[in-house]
Amino acid sequence: MGAIFIATLYKLLNPRKVIIYLLAVSLVSALAALLIKYLFGSSNLQGQIITYTSFFVGLSFFWILGLPLVLWICWQGVGLIAGEKEEGTLLLLLSKPLTRKQILWAKLLALLLSAPLLGECTLFLSLMSMTLFIFPDDQITFMILKYFPYLSLYLLFITVCYSILSTGLSVWNKPRKKIRGGLLCLILILYLILPGLRLIAEYILHIPIEYSWGNWLIYFSYLDLNTHLYTVFAYFLNLAGSVSLSPVLAIEPLLSPFVILVIWLAACLLFLNIALRYFDNLEILS
Repeated sequence: MGAIFIATLYKLLNPRKVIIYLLAVSLVSALAALLIKYLFGSSNLQGQIITYTSFFVGLSFFWILGLPLVLWICWQGVGLIAGEKEEGTLLLLLSKPLTRKQILWAKLLALLLSAPLLGECTLFLSLMSMTLFIFPDDQITFMILKYFPYLSLYLLFITVCYSILSTGLSVWNKPRKKIRGGLLCLILILYLILPGLRLIAEYILHIPIEYSWGNWLIYFSYLDLNTHLYTVFAYFLNLAGSVSLSPVLAIEPLLSPFVILVIWLAACLLFLNIALRYFDNLEILS
């Protein structure tokens, strides 16, 4: 089991691909910060701290710990078993003196370790690039660093959820491309389409997003997974103190963070149990 874990971890953290990923995400983060500096820059230090802190927090949700990282987790997770099957190496893997559940757990644990490492490195590298080239004062950096432990909690949450989802899907007898395509659509809806529709409704069509029992939008709140993720994200950050969040995220959810955490984690564990049972009884011919 240890050998499979190490081999999978090495494959996931391929140095060349990791460096490209880190540089790409950090470069976009720095360019976005540069744009914010020229559009909303303030000569007052306190104003700069508020502006850059709220910007970094919003950027962390949508970008640094958002779209690229979630895509990476799902892309890698789907390939853990489905990739072995398509490459013809799954039978060789199953010939080892290990149960199928042990093999799946070894691969899942490798993904659960590699994703937080990648996320933490991206957070620090993005902040470092902004500190060196954009932030006018080190106090801004120290203020943002205060939120890093709580950003790490959110990172752990999305790692567990998306790793279990993608790894569980990889055991189903479906081609990798179809599974990845479905997950890509889901992720784009979560991180681009839903926030975009919310912005259009509020700032272009001037439709207030208010949830009440007489408003049909209350039903949308329960299905809006982006709002669920934001609720957990904001909950972890508020453990460190109040912080201004992006207006894209400024929506009052009906469900409490604790309820969302319990529902998401329970659903993931249930799905993982189903996937383990399915993989254990799967007939593999080639």
